Amino acid sequence: ESGRVSLFPLFPGQNSNLITFTGSRSVDFSWRSEPPGEVKIEISRSSDFGNILKSYTSRKTGLDINLPSGDYYWRVVRKNTRSYPVKFSIFSDIRPQLIAPYNNQKMTLTEGSGMIPFRWERSRYASSYELTAARDSKMTDVVLTLMSRVNTISATGLKPGRYYWMIRTIYPQEIISGPVLSGPGIFELDTISFNRARPVPLDQGPVSIAAPFNLNWKGVQGADSYKVEMSADRNFENIILTKNSVNSLVNIDRKFSEGVYYWRVSALKGESISATSETARLTLIKPLEIVLINPPAGGVLTDKPDTINFSWRDPNSGAGYLVEISDTRDFRNIKRKIESSLPGVDIPSPGAGNYFWRVRLKDDSGGVIAQSGTGDFTIPGELEIPLQIAPGNKDKIVPGLKKRIRFEWSRIPGADEYEMQIFRRIAGVERPLMIYSSKSKDRSLRLKRLHFSLHLL
Repeated sequence: ESGRVSLFPLFPGQNSNLITFTGSRSVDFSWRSEPPGEVKIEISRSSDFGNILKSYTSRKTGLDINLPSGDYYWRVVRKNTRSYPVKFSIFSDIRPQLIAPYNNQKMTLTEGSGMIPFRWERSRYASSYELTAARDSKMTDVVLTLMSRVNTISATGLKPGRYYWMIRTIYPQEIISGPVLSGPGIFELDTISFNRARPVPLDQGPVSIAAPFNLNWKGVQGADSYKVEMSADRNFENIILTKNSVNSLVNIDRKFSEGVYYWRVSALKGESISATSETARLTLIKPLEIVLINPPAGGVLTDKPDTINFSWRDPNSGAGYLVEISDTRDFRNIKRKIESSLPGVDIPSPGAGNYFWRVRLKDDSGGVIAQSGTGDFTIPGELEIPLQIAPGNKDKIVPGLKKRIRFEWSRIPGADEYEMQIFRRIAGVERPLMIYSSKSKDRSLRLKRLHFSLHLL
């Protein structure tokens, strides 16, 4: 073979971006060689091809090679002639799954206000999506086509019936991809007149009377507002509260005593009113104790912070708290007092010492309606020097009479560990014999042949 050889990589082209949904994909490499002949295809992770990842010999002008996701370079080689290196990338993406309507879902909408929400998983690299709905599974009788830049969209105008829907994922122009379709999913649609529709109360569970509370329900499509009624009897012969709301919840800020109540809700639209919901039971209970979280009980703040984070959990879901810090358990001497609308607050440190704290939930008039227990914590100051209590100075201990020696010293406020050192004087020089640490203010050591073994009391 003689003469000039020209090699031209064709696909993937320079800076091509390919998509895979399985972590790898088959890439259909193609090239042109002038004159035609046997060539070698080399694939590498680097542009200098210092490490050849794959190498194939072929007399054809195309080759199918499976590669995992990542960045690559490839070139065509024929004897001493090499083509220019071509960079390409394989991106790993997900094929969006349909979320709502879920498969075979039966949906009932209010006449004249039927809004159907569609939702699906989000692609990592998609620029937009195309939603198609049809009356047949082959998607030929198309009744709806919508475009969306996000993974959700709502549709109106569909008549009652059975529908199939699918999503086509659309990538930016610089990403090479075939048709990426998800679905079809199936759902059935029915309609109901507004006056036959009814809201659905949601179970509130036991509710504390310590703070205002919400009543929630599943609304009716097309409703302008809702009317909530509350009664002390199931038959609503004595309605004690009526309240309107433009949302599917209402805040009850009126004070009630403990007990069992009943409530119901209806939807309003112009002059029309929906069917009344089923009667829901509401149990109101006395205020619950607030639970202190931080600082933990008995905590020692050894880092001596400038500010301390206080936090608590309020099962009453209140919104007006008073935090009190005292150096006495009866709170006669308040060192810090601060209000908070959240179950947590940062308070400047009161300095070294032992402290007690509590949280009170207050109403609009300042009255206490719930409170916590008493928590305690310590901020250590400069530690004092322990006083040696036993053995006393120059005490003499006869090993034959005592098998155990009890070492005792004074307790130091704020200290959580002590280190004890025992020295032995040899030829007038004190040499360390042993070192022990203790969480308490004493140690008991067994004496045997001038060797001590540790024993905790």
